Amino acid sequence: MVSARSRTRGVSTVEFAIVAMLVLLPLLTSVMELAQLAVARQALGYAATEVARGLEAEAPEVSTFSSGDTSAWLGDELRVRRIVGLALLPLFSQGEPLDGSTSALAGVFARAVAETLRPDLLRIDLQEIPATSPSSARFVSLHRVTLRYCRELYFAPISDLLPAVLRATTFDPFDQWCFANARMPISASAVVVRPRILAVSQARVVGSLD
Repeated sequence: MVSARSRTRGVSTVEFAIVAMLVLLPLLTSVMELAQLAVARQALGYAATEVARGLEAEAPEVSTFSSGDTSAWLGDELRVRRIVGLALLPLFSQGEPLDGSTSALAGVFARAVAETLRPDLLRIDLQEIPATSPSSARFVSLHRVTLRYCRELYFAPISDLLPAVLRATTFDPFDQWCFANARMPISASAVVVRPRILAVSQARVVGSLD
């Protein structure tokens, strides 16, 4: 005959299992998901910085400054996306040790670049920052490059619940696509600083040579 103590232990075990399944497990997966999103956000910030450095290093044209056309600044967009893919390499290692093996590095790099080359997963925006004074506007041009990336979610049930909840908070098509595919849009930006006087000097040198 089952004693009262054994019956109490059985009930406690069932209650603990229910609490673990309904509370502890979702809480643990939520923490893990938020942690990997934080790592992805940090990597994306590094990628934005690298893109800004690449744009600053390019030889600017006078027409770019005079027209204010920011689309010309991105130049070869494929090259910019490859820079982002290289910066996001740690996110695509999937636990593989990057020990210098050529095949391992090539596989990780291929996955990273293949994802960042997709416009539906990575959006690149470049906007001009208004100058604070006429003197600064004459010599320096400021732009902000923004990367918006659809990061894949891995841990259920938060990977299903979070996009479903956030989908009702935005009408942006890019974000809507992310949420519909169990992904989370994350953003990072960096400032691009270019001296206008450098472009004018280069134009004068070229003109004198001609």
